[in-house]
Amino acid sequence: MNTLTNFRIDEATRKSFHIWCIQNDTTIAENLRGHIDSVLDRKNTVPKKSISWFSNGSTSESGLEGRWEDTYK
Repeated sequence: MNTLTNFRIDEATRKSFHIWCIQNDTTIAENLRGHIDSVLDRKNTVPKKSISWFSNGSTSESGLEGRWEDTYK
């Protein structure tokens, strides 16, 4: 069974990490689970890729234009 783990980090760090995750085609949760598994020397416990929030994994059907990161200030 999976459990929820919460912790606090400063907002700037979270935003920077979120942008890094998007640029590296991952999610915060996927990256942290992978790091935990690596520290515990586990292998093949987390899928390599998460299901995209878009229906077919591309932005073409999303109705979005460009990258939101380019508008981030």
